[in-house]
Amino acid sequence: MALILHAILLSVLLGSLCSADHSLNEPDLKLEDLPAIDLDYLSMSQGPHCMLPLTHYLFEHVAEIPSLAEAMSRSLADSPLRLQSLFYHSFQLLSASAGGFGPPLPGTGTSVSVNSPNELQARMESHGWVVDGMGEWENLPFEFRKAVVENLLAFQKAAVVFEAFAAPVRSYLAESGASTPEEMTGALLLPWTHKELHVFPPLELPGQVDLRKLSLAARLMSSHLDDFFRLRGIEIPAGFSGCSLKSPLGEVLISGTGEDTIAGEHLLVVETGGDDLYLRPAATSLPDACALSIVVDLKGDDRYLGKDHSLLAAILGMTVLLDLEGNNEYSSGWPGLSFALYGSSLLFDAKGNDTYVSHADYSQAAAIIGTALLVDKEGDDHHLCRSHSLAFGGTLGVGIFYDHQGDDRYNTGTNRSPEESQGQSFIQGLSLIHISE
Repeated sequence: MALILHAILLSVLLGSLCSADHSLNEPDLKLEDLPAIDLDYLSMSQGPHCMLPLTHYLFEHVAEIPSLAEAMSRSLADSPLRLQSLFYHSFQLLSASAGGFGPPLPGTGTSVSVNSPNELQARMESHGWVVDGMGEWENLPFEFRKAVVENLLAFQKAAVVFEAFAAPVRSYLAESGASTPEEMTGALLLPWTHKELHVFPPLELPGQVDLRKLSLAARLMSSHLDDFFRLRGIEIPAGFSGCSLKSPLGEVLISGTGEDTIAGEHLLVVETGGDDLYLRPAATSLPDACALSIVVDLKGDDRYLGKDHSLLAAILGMTVLLDLEGNNEYSSGWPGLSFALYGSSLLFDAKGNDTYVSHADYSQAAAIIGTALLVDKEGDDHHLCRSHSLAFGGTLGVGIFYDHQGDDRYNTGTNRSPEESQGQSFIQGLSLIHISE
């Protein structure tokens, strides 16, 4: 059985400055019928000061929300291994899908593929990427190295678009005087953590960002990540001890098949096997750090521990964690485990009996100004969370939780439960649930 939860907050900080007739004649809602939801690039004449068409429509047709939930759930269920599609469908809910049509932004270009070892080396040299441990790198299968390089090329394009999205947010943070990651995160969360505000910039900021750019950046970032699904069974040379690659965007770490401890800031981590320990700040982007952070773990029973900080949080950034096999433990002490605030985040666990423990609100597919997804393909899992979690959509945010199969438990008694008997609110998709055989 599959369980899909998704939520979108049907209120925005800005009123509509435009008017349009979004009525439908069909009595039963179909995804392709929704106004503007099926367009890949919205008209540039409709600026951010207009109410989103889907939001406007659902306000006027509340009875259609269950039909939307069903249609969107089926779209998600049809594309669980296509990460671009997952991001695309999540932004459809915001009527901000982008990337298929319309003029490309400067610096994005077209997708680039690498077809030979010589071409791969030429690409690396042309971009100034430096390998530490060249012997280990060259011993890796060509298909593996090809996937790493093509993903880096995609990340570069995604970073150009994301910075265009992030520009007004960075200007706001500079004017706010916030200097540490904690202060910056607090400044961005002000409208949702304070009942009374005496300054207006935090309220005006959501209307200054263009979600179409975030949508396009997320699709560019994930355009080659699917390649790692094909590499699950690839044979890594015996004795491979790891190597790293330095790029202008950040460091790429490729670890060996032993039991490794991964810590520090990385653009991309590819773990080839072993029972590993991930510490701060795994797959986490913060306003003062690299905007992209991706972790791919091919196999092993791993522990992702962030009890005193965030794990898999996209705060003014984009983050992805792909774990393709193993019984894993995920733990975050701050908003995390796929949390997005002015960003996009995805946690994808393909196989294994896993435990997800959140010691803070806003976790496990929770988003404000952006999208957050948690996909668990199979296994008997245990989810423990606090409020505003498990598919929570805040202002201009979409949270999607998709569990395909397994005997799962949610917030049941355990000694590791956050606050044991705490009552949770705004969890599990705000009752937008789809279960199918």
